[in-house]
Amino acid sequence: MRRILNVTMLASGLLFLSLGCEPPSNAPELGEVTGVVTLDGEPLTDATVQFDPDSAIRSQGQTDKSGRYELLYQGKVKGAVLGRHIVMISKISEDSRYGHHEFLPERYWREPTLRREVKAGKNVINLELTSDPSPDSE
Repeated sequence: MRRILNVTMLASGLLFLSLGCEPPSNAPELGEVTGVVTLDGEPLTDATVQFDPDSAIRSQGQTDKSGRYELLYQGKVKGAVLGRHIVMISKISEDSRYGHHEFLPERYWREPTLRREVKAGKNVINLELTSDPSPDSE
């Protein structure tokens, strides 16, 4: 009896997980997006990367210790809506004197200047940031 219960629970869990990984039936076409974010040539860790299309839901990812990110649509499905995106990158750092503050220049998070295109299939979009106060030309 216990074995049947364990098998039933395992099967139910796998079914639940598989349902959560599928895009909704009304979801737009997505392209998978991965890449590496660097700041002044060094990997940018623990940063939030958002791709914001003109007229659809944005996708978001988090950089790891090597600066690598992968975008998720609605926090569940790998990818981003096809087309042109405004790219926003933010890294909140903790300063014992002032609490939390943004680590990156404003052009990456407040009024972003980066634009990238997401195409069908797999997209590798590396983002090379600088701490220089002059705007990027991209």
